[in-house]
Parts: sequence; C-alpha cells; structure tokens
Amino acid sequence: MPPSLKTWPPFPGFHETNEIVGERGLMLLRPYEKLMLRTSDQWETVLELPKEKADPIEEFLREEVEALADAVANDSDPPVTGEEGRHTVEVIEAAYRSAQTGQSVALPLE
Repeated sequence: MPPSLKTWPPFPGFHETNEIVGERGLMLLRPYEKLMLRTSDQWETVLELPKEKADPIEEFLREEVEALADAVANDSDPPVTGEEGRHTVEVIEAAYRSAQTGQSVALPLE
C-alpha cells in the first residue's frame, strides 16, 4: 500500500495487506497476524494470532528474498522458478478475465 495510506484502517501503520473482493464482501489479511471480513459497514475479525505466534513484521518475506539472493549468488535454481511465477500470473489474469466477462476461463491462456 502506498505510504499515503499508512493510516488506512483496519491496519494502521502497516503498508501491506492482502485483499480479496467478492460479490458479498471484502476480506483483508494482514500477513501472519489477522484476517478480517467486511460484509456490510462493519469489519469482523475472523482470525487473529496471538503476538507470540505471529511472525514479526520485520521478518515478512525475508526468507523468500534471502533464498532468491542465495540462488543468484550461487548460480543455482531459486526455490520458485520463473515457470511457476508465470503460471501464477496466468491464474491471476484468468481470474480477472473471468470477473470481467462472468465466464469461466480455460488455462493455459491463449
């Protein structure tokens, strides 16, 4: 999220959330800590991990970045290949197309 939205609810002070918009509501996930659902004008906390079980914000994606850096430094395969990344983007693109048309979309995309 852009810094201008730093105080945007429901996670003030954090720049990252995962957002899923559905026909009947909005779901927000603050990575590794809280899952919230909004189906009207109210937010409902569906799941919240205790602080001692949630990953600290400073650790967010650290392992993934370190693994990629290690693969580059050692000229080895990364934990997630370019092919896997491309497939993930293709699935997301198919979801967008399906939402726009209201039709199912076959994979692989043409």
